Amino acid sequence: MYALLAIGLSLIFGMLTVVNFAHGAFFMVGAFIGLYFLGLTGNFWFSLVLTPLVVGAIGLVTERFIVRPLYGRGIDYPLLLTFGLSWVLIEAMRVMFGIEGLPSSTPPELRGAVDLGFGYFPKYRLFLILATAVIVLALWLFLEKTRYGLIVRAGSRDGEICKVLGIDIARVWLVVFGIGTGIAGLSGVCWRPRGRSIRRWASTCWPRASSSRSSAAWARCPARCWPGCWWASCSRSRRSSHPIWPSCRSSC
Repeated sequence: MYALLAIGLSLIFGMLTVVNFAHGAFFMVGAFIGLYFLGLTGNFWFSLVLTPLVVGAIGLVTERFIVRPLYGRGIDYPLLLTFGLSWVLIEAMRVMFGIEGLPSSTPPELRGAVDLGFGYFPKYRLFLILATAVIVLALWLFLEKTRYGLIVRAGSRDGEICKVLGIDIARVWLVVFGIGTGIAGLSGVCWRPRGRSIRRWASTCWPRASSSRSSAAWARCPARCWPGCWWASCSRSRRSSHPIWPSCRSSC
């Protein structure tokens, strides 16, 4: 997840030279929008596909009408703008979803752990590893093997020459900003099922850990499902007598 966040952030900075301080806020927006779609449809996979598109569309509007007028005015202007935008997004999520923790759970098909031969590993974490690898590979192929990726790389080095060659560099910046924010939204919707509740997940740049009681219990969970899942390895009597067994059982 940190890799996905870093990719989106570095893509925007490398192409637009914009230090996007609202990147963590887009991550948070993805988590809440994913939760909304999940409650609306009851389908995690539907929210996984639709949320990046919605967050990316928000990023397109942000770049076109908010960030673009500040190009060429120095690096401080977009930095301060996105810093303020992050707090606007945080407060907007508070208004829409409230300040209390919201329930969140892992999809049924990805619950539990698998035996890798040397220990148990949660299925959902395996899914995150594979999904991240696929996204990173797809983005690399897009940038290295396609004509549009060549334009993006050329524009990051010398936008003026691209304009001379007849390339609409503004449209390229728009697409790159949308892709970066869309990846941030995807990170949020993927990270959401890891905890049992969602609160305010973004500070200025990076998400904060939830301070809910359930998250604190999960942090104290013995071994936290790795390297040998405590839920699977302990006897039923020992598990049921542990004070934080309900949280560990749900997380495992």
